[in-house]
Amino acid sequence: MTILNPTNLVRTLNQTTAPWGARSVSMVLIWLLTGGALGVTANRSLAATVRMKTTSVNLRAPSPPPVRTSFDPAKRDFAFGNSFKNDFVPGLNWTTSGLCGGMSYSVLDYYFSSVPVPLQPFPPANGTTLYNYLYDRQVNSIVSNVDRWAELKFNPGGARNTEFFHWGLNRSDRLMELQSFIDNGKPAVLGMYGIDGTGDHQVVAIGYEMGRYKGDLGVHMDEFKIFIADPNYPGETRTLVPDVQGEFFHYVEGGGKKWRTYFVDKNYHVKRPPRIDNGNFPDDGLVHEIILDFATGGDDLRGLNDNINLTVNLMDATQEVHKNINQGARWINNSHNFAEVVLNRPVPFNKITSLIISDTFTGGSNGDNWNMDSLHVHTWGHGFYNQVKAIEERTRFTGENKVLDVPINNVVADPGEIKRLWFTIKTGDDDLRGVNDNLNITIHFRDGKTQQDNNANEGQRWPDNTSHEFHVDLNRAVKPDDITSIDLRTTFTGGSGGDNWNMDSISVRAQGNQVDRVIASHGYQRFTGDDTFLSIPVTLAAAGRANKLELTFKTDDDDLRGGNDNLNVTVHFRGGRTQVVRNINGSQNWANGSTHVPTFVLDQAVDPEDIVAIDLRTTSGGGVGGDNWSMKSVSIKVTGGGVDQEIFKHGSNRFTGDKPSLRLTK
Repeated sequence: MTILNPTNLVRTLNQTTAPWGARSVSMVLIWLLTGGALGVTANRSLAATVRMKTTSVNLRAPSPPPVRTSFDPAKRDFAFGNSFKNDFVPGLNWTTSGLCGGMSYSVLDYYFSSVPVPLQPFPPANGTTLYNYLYDRQVNSIVSNVDRWAELKFNPGGARNTEFFHWGLNRSDRLMELQSFIDNGKPAVLGMYGIDGTGDHQVVAIGYEMGRYKGDLGVHMDEFKIFIADPNYPGETRTLVPDVQGEFFHYVEGGGKKWRTYFVDKNYHVKRPPRIDNGNFPDDGLVHEIILDFATGGDDLRGLNDNINLTVNLMDATQEVHKNINQGARWINNSHNFAEVVLNRPVPFNKITSLIISDTFTGGSNGDNWNMDSLHVHTWGHGFYNQVKAIEERTRFTGENKVLDVPINNVVADPGEIKRLWFTIKTGDDDLRGVNDNLNITIHFRDGKTQQDNNANEGQRWPDNTSHEFHVDLNRAVKPDDITSIDLRTTFTGGSGGDNWNMDSISVRAQGNQVDRVIASHGYQRFTGDDTFLSIPVTLAAAGRANKLELTFKTDDDDLRGGNDNLNVTVHFRGGRTQVVRNINGSQNWANGSTHVPTFVLDQAVDPEDIVAIDLRTTSGGGVGGDNWSMKSVSIKVTGGGVDQEIFKHGSNRFTGDKPSLRLTK
């Protein structure tokens, strides 16, 4: 296409319309340039002639093409947005929002250093390597430009609005600085001065387009464009343009933000960033990381010693415990924080049964409390980042309410298999305190694997003479006899302020597909700082084979003191095997004239005839302060599997420090 300026156009018209005269030529020129707007008319033959002779004429001067660097936000940007809330001065609860400067500096650090930008599609949590780097670069970006920001704040009554706006459009000012970077292939950090409720901002300029604008504050200023990589819009290219009438800059793509002007950050210097290798997973279809998006409400997570732990339950009955997933960092009020948990062993998603979120809060007047407003759980592996669970209800974690169970996949039980254990525990006349004094449970399976359920009471107090029922979902479906034992362990520290707890009884019921039966039980047990552990064997009775012993003791006129003076029982089986049950009275006093009926589960089901002897032995040390116990009688029977048979009985016996034992035989 032929491009003609007005002088050339006149020359062309004179050559083609010479018979009409100069006046006619001038009128045609005005008509062409104004599109008839001035009311100039021409006869049809002239118009036709002009149209015929000027069909290839373009009156608009050519615009220079856009100038761009090689920085492509779709490839070079972080994959997460600028949603940070920062704990600026923890002691004063002084917080800041956003890390736009840190992200702009850092993304250029990765670009210029040829270090791969981190792949993670979620913001790094407070305290992580990447977060700390972004934060430090944020500080760098502000400190190195204090004078530039301060200058923009001096604008009494808006008197300098036009001046500021023109800075960004004047080729002898900020525009020249911008072009000096982009024309040399270098992206540049811009500081943008917000107005009308828009905050100050920092972005990366990656290109510009002049259009017909000459950079002289003349015509066509509205055709000027700056191409932007904005931390608030990861992976996108935004287009910043001037609003000449309103004297501000804004995005063509919308968003409602307004900036009076910008400056080019000439103080940016490349720093080598940390290499973050997360996200480089093999193409195996497995879950390599679990990402938890926690929304903190109006009560913060304190951090330091008050932290959050995660237990991952898997269907093969294994567990992964990840402590302090907040890395000791504070999660401030009304903020989002992402906890990145790298699995010790990548697994298929359908093998994850549940997650257990728990706190380490100590309770009391100085203990921490934390409002978790919501939780979104994501799994991350090669080619996927999937949300698999959302909890939108608020959970308040305290020293007493310490645990949240998050089911992920249901365990499927075949006929005859179980997938849940129900525990019924009765407290006697000394409570379980809770908070830091709690009950942990370990389930032992026949293949040697275990499953933990820490803090079964969830930090709650179990008062005197109360009954509590709770369940534990198994990580895999098993036959009832695949469970060999269940351990109870308290977290008591002992000492003068330590807790003690009298457990009157426990019953464990297994439920599943066509199964609902008690598989373990135990009577009285006193837990103290010195005696924190009880293991209960799980033995299922079979026809004619019993799994439990029931012992009926009557005390005569001298009590069994309890405390450190207690009674142990040893069962002797045919073939020489033994089973020892210590402290059958649970350190409890058996008063004069009282009757007590403790029971315990045998470690395997037996024919009654397979029990050949039972030893009773007191632990009294004798001497002046030692205990003596007058047993009036004892009767022992085996039960279970259709068996209810007395196998031993004995009359009175006095146990002393010199004679602490009695053997019962058939």
